[in-house]
Amino acid sequence: MTQLRYEDLQLGDGADRCGSAIRQLQGATGLRPNDLQQRLSNATGMPLLEVAKALRELSLLGVITGIGVNGRPVRMVKWVGTEPSRQVCPQEVEWREILEGLGDKLSEADRASLGSSFSTFNGLDRCDKIAIIEGMIAMRDGIRCADTWVWSAENLLGSSKAARSLRTDLGGLGVNVDDSGGLYYAITAGPSTPEAVVLIENPRVFSAVATSAQASRILAVAAYGYGLTIDNFGQRLLAGQVVSCPAVGERADLRWALTQLPAYFWGDLDLEGLRIYESLKQRLPSIRLSAAYSAMDRMLDDRRRSHPYHRLFEKDRQGIPPSGNEADVAYLAKRCLQRAVDQEAVVRIVDQINLTMPFER
Repeated sequence: MTQLRYEDLQLGDGADRCGSAIRQLQGATGLRPNDLQQRLSNATGMPLLEVAKALRELSLLGVITGIGVNGRPVRMVKWVGTEPSRQVCPQEVEWREILEGLGDKLSEADRASLGSSFSTFNGLDRCDKIAIIEGMIAMRDGIRCADTWVWSAENLLGSSKAARSLRTDLGGLGVNVDDSGGLYYAITAGPSTPEAVVLIENPRVFSAVATSAQASRILAVAAYGYGLTIDNFGQRLLAGQVVSCPAVGERADLRWALTQLPAYFWGDLDLEGLRIYESLKQRLPSIRLSAAYSAMDRMLDDRRRSHPYHRLFEKDRQGIPPSGNEADVAYLAKRCLQRAVDQEAVVRIVDQINLTMPFER
C-alpha cells in the first residue's frame, strides 16, 4: 500500500510534535521504550498523558512502530512513515529560476555550488542578482586584477567590498579571493634609521611626539585606534605592502623597523586601549607596552587626574576587558577597571618619559 505523504496525515498538534521529536531522537535502530515517554515529554513540553495519546495516534496511522494499544511503548520505537516535505521559499524558487536562466554561462557544477546561496542575495532585486552572478562569472573567466578591491568594484556593481562578502560563493566557482593586493599607508615621524618604533593610538599625541625631542631618535607611527589592526596588517607588513608616509622626518622601511627594532605601543590607559594593544600584538608579537604607561598608572590613584567610565568622557560603552594573557596587561586592566587616563594627560611631559623603555609597575 502506498504511504500517505506527511502533509496528508492530518496529524493533531501533539502527534505532530511527538513525531518530530521521535525523528530527531531516533538512531538507526530506533528508541528504547523504557523512558521514552518522559524523554518525549521533556522534548515537547507535553504532559505524559498527552504524549501517550499522541503516540497512540501515530501508531494507528502506521507511521511509528513499537506502541501498545494504550499508547505506551512496548518495544523499540521507530518512525517508519514518510518525511515532511521541505518547504521551498519564494526567494529560493526565484534563485533557481535565475540560475537556470543563465544557460551555458553556468555549468551544472556551478549551479549546484550556488544553489544554496539564495539567502545571501535576499533583499536584492532580480536584475541585481543576475548582474552579480554575471560579474562573478566575469571574475572567473577574465583577467585578474592585482588589487582585490579594484577587481571587485570592476565586476560587482561598483562595490569594492562585495568580493569579500562573496568569498565562499566565488570559491565555489574556482575564484580565490584574498586581500593581498594594493598598498597601505601609515603616517610616521622620525628618522629612516631609528633606535626603536612607538605605535601611538591617538593622532593628537602622535603630533606632539612628532615635534618633540624624541622624534630625532624614534620612529613614531600613528595607529589611529584599531586602524593598524585591521585588514591583516602584520601579513601586509611582512609582504612590504605598508608604506611609511612621513609627516615629519624621513621615510622609513616599516617592515625592517617593526621586525628588527624594539617596538612599543602607547595608547589610552583604559580597557579599550589595552584591547587595541592585544590586537596589535597578535600581528606584531614582539611589541611591548611603553614606559609611558608607568606615568599614567600613577595618575589612576589621583581622582583629579583620572576619570570613570561615564558617557561624559565617551567611555560608557567600554564594558569588555582585555583577555589579560600578558601579565602587564592583566595588571593594568585590573588597575583601570573603574577609572581611566587618556594619553593626552601626559603630553606636556612627553620629553621626560623614555617612550622606548618597557612599562614597569
